[in-house]
Amino acid sequence: MHRDQTPRVAPVPNVTPMIDVMLVLLCIFMIVTPALTNGVVATPPEAEQLRDHPEAPEDHTLALDVNGVMYVDRVRVAESELAEVLRRSFPPGATDRVLYVRAHKELEYRHVRDALDVARESGVAVVGLVSEQKRR
Repeated sequence: MHRDQTPRVAPVPNVTPMIDVMLVLLCIFMIVTPALTNGVVATPPEAEQLRDHPEAPEDHTLALDVNGVMYVDRVRVAESELAEVLRRSFPPGATDRVLYVRAHKELEYRHVRDALDVARESGVAVVGLVSEQKRR
């Protein structure tokens, strides 16, 4: 028997392209995932015996980050524009709408108090403060 001296292709899969694609996807997810958070980094204080609340589409959220920057429904709002934005969102007589206030737990309370004063003066009738359930 005479054997052919030409080298044959080995039936081993080439995993290099697959590893390259997986590394690219890993990098993409590492970059994109932090941007998918709530939009405002505000760790609310913890409380006990919280009740779930339904959120209607006409309800709005006022968030304050650790620096006191305000966001209404994840859109940054200057402090001078907050009253006008809330007046548009809460027309007179809209007592069935809720403004949920979510503030970072390390933010000084005076910032929250000032935002609540502006909300009250703008016609917001019902305010709910957002907190997290304490872990046991």
